[in-house]
Order: sequence, then C-alpha cells, then structure tokens
Amino acid sequence: MSGLRFSAAVLTCIAGLVLGFPAAFLARHGFDPSTWPAVQDTAITWFQPNGRTAIEKTSHALVQVVVMPLKLLLGQSSSFVDGGTSEGFAIVVATVLLTTVIAFSRSLEPLRHASKRFGDADWAKPRALTRMRTGLELGLDPTTRQPVRVEVEGNLITIAPPRRGKTSGLVLPNLAIPDPTAWSGPAVVVDPKGDAYRAAARRRTALGRRVRCLDPLGMAGGGDRWNPLLHRGTSDILYLQSMAQALMPPADHTSEGGAYFRDRASVVIVAALRMAIRDGHHDTIAAAALVRDPERLMQALEREQDAVAADVRAILTGDERNRSNILSTAAQAFSWALDPVMQAVAQNHTFDLADLCAGETDLFIVLPADDRRTIIAPYVRWLLADLFGAVRAERVAERLLVIVDEAFVLGAFDSILSGAGELPGYGVSLWTFWQSEAQLTRTYGQDGAAILKNTAEVIQYFNVSRDDVEGCRRLSDALGTYTGVDETETRDPKTGQITTSRSAVAAPLVPATGIAALTRNNAIVFLNMPRYTTDPLKLAKTRAFDDPRFAGLLDPVPPVGPTG
Repeated sequence: MSGLRFSAAVLTCIAGLVLGFPAAFLARHGFDPSTWPAVQDTAITWFQPNGRTAIEKTSHALVQVVVMPLKLLLGQSSSFVDGGTSEGFAIVVATVLLTTVIAFSRSLEPLRHASKRFGDADWAKPRALTRMRTGLELGLDPTTRQPVRVEVEGNLITIAPPRRGKTSGLVLPNLAIPDPTAWSGPAVVVDPKGDAYRAAARRRTALGRRVRCLDPLGMAGGGDRWNPLLHRGTSDILYLQSMAQALMPPADHTSEGGAYFRDRASVVIVAALRMAIRDGHHDTIAAAALVRDPERLMQALEREQDAVAADVRAILTGDERNRSNILSTAAQAFSWALDPVMQAVAQNHTFDLADLCAGETDLFIVLPADDRRTIIAPYVRWLLADLFGAVRAERVAERLLVIVDEAFVLGAFDSILSGAGELPGYGVSLWTFWQSEAQLTRTYGQDGAAILKNTAEVIQYFNVSRDDVEGCRRLSDALGTYTGVDETETRDPKTGQITTSRSAVAAPLVPATGIAALTRNNAIVFLNMPRYTTDPLKLAKTRAFDDPRFAGLLDPVPPVGPTG
C-alpha cells in the first residue's frame, strides 16, 4: 500500500468513527433540535466533550469515539429507541467498506518503482502551484481554485481550437486586473472581432490607462488612426526596407523565383515610399498609388540619383515579363490601401508608438473574422514591425505584452520569428495564440515553429481534439514517462500459496488516448522557468464570465449560440 492510500484510509476510518454517531442521530431524529428526544447524547453534545481543561476534554472525546460505536452495536445507546443496534452496524460496515476500498484502490495514485529506471515524470506539486500567485494568469489550481500566475520575462504560446475559451479564459482575465497580484502592465492586442476591446476597454480606462483602438472596419467602435510615414525622412532607408519586408506577403521559401520577385518588389516599395515622403505628403496611400502606376513612379524618380532609384529604373525599363511579376508582387503589399476606409486609417494620426513604450497606453487592433483580415494583415504587420523597431530604439518603461490572437492571420511574419529570442531582452513579451500545432508549423515551417517554441517560457494546450492523433501522441511524449510497477501473481500448484512479484515498467504520465479527455476541462502547461518548477502544470481553465472575481469588471460580449 502506498503512503497516500494508507493516509487516506486512516483518515477515512477516523472520520467514520467521529462523524458516524451524529450522522446517524440526525438521520433518525431530523435537523430540528426541538423534536429531539431528551437524552444526554445528541448531535450537538457529541462535539462538546466534558472537562475543564483541554486535556480532559480531549480524553473525553477520545473515549466517546471508541465507546459510542460499541454502545450502538450492543444496543445500549439512550439516543435511539431500539438502542441503536442497526445504526451502529451501519456505521461500522460503511466505515470498513470505504476504508478498504481506499486502502486497496489503485486509482488514487499509480504505483511507482523506486528505481526510476524509466523516468519520474509527474505533475507540478501543490507546493509549486502555491508559489505562482503573481503575474500573468494561466489558469486555476485544480484543488484550491486559486489563480495560477507567473512573472514572465519571455514569450508565451497557447494552442487550442477556436471557440474554446482562449479569449475568455486567458486574454480577458489578464486584461481585467482583478486584484493587486495580477499583471497590470501595458498591452498591445491583435483582437479578432473586437471582443477583447469591447469587454475590457472600460476596465482598463478606469484603471487610468489610455486605451487606443485601431478599428478600420468600425466593428468595435474604435476611432484611432496611425500614419506610419508621419515622422520619417527620405534618408531612413533601413527603416523603409524593413517596413517593405513587413508589408510583403509571406515568402515562398520553396520557390527561388518567388523569393527573387519578393526581393525586387521590396525595392520598388522603398522607392515609392521615399517619393511620397519627398513630396511632403508622408502619405502611404500616395506611395501605394505610385506602385500601381509605373509611369508616374518613373517620372518621380527622374531627379533621383541614389542606388534605390537606379535599381527601380532598371526594373521598370527591363524585361516586360520580369517587370510585370515584380510590380504585381509589390502591389499585393498595398492591396489594403484600395479601400477608402483603410485610406482614412493610414492618412490620419491619433497616437505615436512612443506612447506604448512609455507604459501608460494600451492598443487594440481589431481585425474582421472573415477573409478581409488577410487583406488588412500587411498594415498590421507594418505596425507591429514599427513597434518592435521603436522598443529597440527606446526601451520600454514597463514590460509590454503583445497579444496576437489568431496569429496565423499575419502569415509568416519575419519580425515575430526573428524577434522571438531578441524582443524579451528589450522588454517585450509576445503571446501568440494558435488553433493547432499543425497551424503553427504550416505558417512558419518546422524550423520556424521550433524556434518559436524553444524560445517560449510558457507553452499551453487545452481542448486537444481526439482526432488529432499525432498531436495527442506528441503531447503524451512531451509529458514523459515514470517508472511504474507491474505486479504479477503466481499460484504454487502444490501449496496453493499466491506469490506477488513486482517489476519496473515504463508508463506514460498521460497516455495519448487520454490527452483529449484530460484537456477538455484542464490545460496542460509547460514552463521553461526553473525558478517555479520543471514539471508540467495541470490547471483548471479560468472562465472570466463565470468567475466572481471578474464580476462588474468586464463587459461580456454574448457568443453566437448553437443552431436550434
């Protein structure tokens, strides 16, 4: 018998003896003291032992615990008409049965072999969870229901299917700041549908934060604007090159031709941006118009003698087929600029990225849930790339959390991949959300996905699909194995004596077939934070709109119900 089962069995036995009599008394006579018989021993006096000192009271209580069951069994209890024989028998039988079940049950704790030959994988202990009380909330302690929080210095990744509580269970609880130990820093949130902004804006504003919302399509009521060229000059070539790369559609690394056209198209974009700045407009929309009109772009470059202008003139006067492919690729970067609404968003200006670095401003970027989000994505990539450049130039006053919900919408965004290991050192932590591990791999490739996961301090999974056989297997493997015990019983044919032998075997902490069931109501969290624990966490999921901690803090957006 393991130590845990033995302790549970002893406690069950004691509880049966202590609580058996009052339970039987209440079952026979009810809960109204006025209807109880006038006897010495009642359900109340049971917990009021005689004696003037603590020692006398303890001694009397111990005697009662031993004597009363005997009096019941012998039918000598004055508290029952028949002496309590049936009640005493029921108490003893129930206590013995429950104690036996617990003592010999294998479900409470799997047997572990002391050799640890095949590993010693286990969940983080309750003591480790009690140390996780400040910072970003990842879930709830499954035993105490207290929030489990960590103070991050790096990046986070959450992987779960759509409509399974990523926003209500992680994004909103961390934006609401329900108590002083919760994370309370500045945030940039890429917010599909605007649910996070609508739910949390009032709370963030009430806490004294300046809340900005870029909402190009007016989905959440945000009215802010951002012009990326406003404070730029024609000599900022490196900046314009990096922004051109951010605007470009994701690179096709399997095609040399695609990479070539993308590289040449970025030169065209840089030239167009410079001409828009040179003419004093600082207008992204004017630059987009130049890309779509090669003749006007050629005329604008006539007076320019720099290397960028020479490169673009060579492209525009070169092979027609080559030029067409390059200009077509460049035009994709500005497809969002064809929409009058997006033109208004990019031409006006209501805030600076330096405001985010100062630590008193939050920014929500609302994207539509339909295909239009992929058209707007280049503008969002530009903003994030510019933000990352700003924090490199001017360190943030307080760690900035950049939440990218539905991160696949941005495509293979080089600024995220290249900044994964670097940005935390500048005070920026990225928290990207994915619908599946396959989606992450499809977006960034095997190597890119590995970089993002290896540089993350927190990786979290929940609601893993049973149909995702490979994903369940990977998670089971990641959780590891412990050294279990295989018991074999043999009977001696001569004497009939049964002999039990034990051998060490490798046992998964959670088999692949059990991952889906486990993650239905729990999250699996891997921490690359040895100061807390090296064991994985099994956490209950936070549900902001059902949790009294958040009552009155958030403005819930009702989800669309099921078909009916």
